[in-house]
Amino acid sequence: MVSIEFAGPVTAFVRLNCAIGPKPFTDLLSLVKVDGRWQIVSKVFHFDLQSN
Repeated sequence: MVSIEFAGPVTAFVRLNCAIGPKPFTDLLSLVKVDGRWQIVSKVFHFDLQSN
């Protein structure tokens, strides 16, 4: 995980780096806490198309 920001006791924003095979991704997740559990409510991602 790169970072997590809490906007309040039940909302958060997470930025993380991951990879699927050789492709590195940056994921941006919005979370809310429902019934004591964190749930992802939205996800956007970015990856660079680079020629090797």
